[in-house]
Amino acid sequence: MKKEETVITLKNGGMHSQTNYRKCKEMILHNEYDMPRLYHLVFTGSQHEADYLYIINALAKKLRDNKVPCKWKACLEVDEAKGLHLHLMLLLDANQGGRPDNWIRYSENGWLVLLLKERGMGFNISQPQNKIHRTKLGKKQNYAYITKSGPKLEDALIWCSYLYKKRSKDDSMKTIYHSSRERVSKSPLPIAALPAAMESVTTQTETKEQNEEQFAASHEAGSGSQSTAAGESAGASTITTASSITALVGTGCENLDASTNRTSSTKTEDQRRRGTGGTDTHYAEVNLVGLVGQFPLQSYRFLMSKGVETRELVNPAAGVYNCLTDVRQFYTPGPTA
Repeated sequence: MKKEETVITLKNGGMHSQTNYRKCKEMILHNEYDMPRLYHLVFTGSQHEADYLYIINALAKKLRDNKVPCKWKACLEVDEAKGLHLHLMLLLDANQGGRPDNWIRYSENGWLVLLLKERGMGFNISQPQNKIHRTKLGKKQNYAYITKSGPKLEDALIWCSYLYKKRSKDDSMKTIYHSSRERVSKSPLPIAALPAAMESVTTQTETKEQNEEQFAASHEAGSGSQSTAAGESAGASTITTASSITALVGTGCENLDASTNRTSSTKTEDQRRRGTGGTDTHYAEVNLVGLVGQFPLQSYRFLMSKGVETRELVNPAAGVYNCLTDVRQFYTPGPTA
């Protein structure tokens, strides 16, 4: 990493943290604000780190609640005059929401002043000294306006280096530098962007709902129409089964040749649950078409993850058919009275 120094750090013992200075510059250079302003605030009056973090987080929240996007970098320092104090470089977009000066200003009854008084603290706005940041009439401003390029941007990158000077840094402190976190929008994914496994769940669920209605109609129609409905259901069930296997291949949901790696103890346990004695029934399939035609199906929904659910059709004779498991793994029904 290339070591950097600025006229500010050289006058104050050199650069204390190359890494954190680089991160601060990246915050400024890569901002996407329409009207970026950079403020340098100094908070004093408390010997507790938690008080300073409370204040800057409250300030950032106040700005964001009023539609003013912001990011910040901060450092804690200790000297004889001020004791423990905090320097804050606050970058915000003045083109959004309310006016930042409504909350970042000296005012006896101002929001920030009253918040600090609650904890016996105070603050100071450290204005940029370079004349290029002044108004046309030569008046100093409380902030530096960040341009896309040119002298104002270059001077702002030097100005922010004040937080990273060696003077007043106490290396015995557990944490010296603090920073805001990147805020990522949580917009929902469009259907087309969902993984293939999720899409197949939705498709199979709809197919099962149609089958469920057909099976229920078959049961209510009586034994005369059961054979016809069962035949139609057989075709739909076969199509669903085949499409399920095809859709799940490559998604991590398939269970091809799962019994190859099973231990003998696992096989025995499967046989005991199925009531088949010593016969290996792992590949034994149940004739679902005949069974589901005789018993009504009930549908249950199970939440798999946020926004994704699966529907399972439960039949007293055929057991549970789960669209995310291998189609060969059915429970063998016991004898019926």
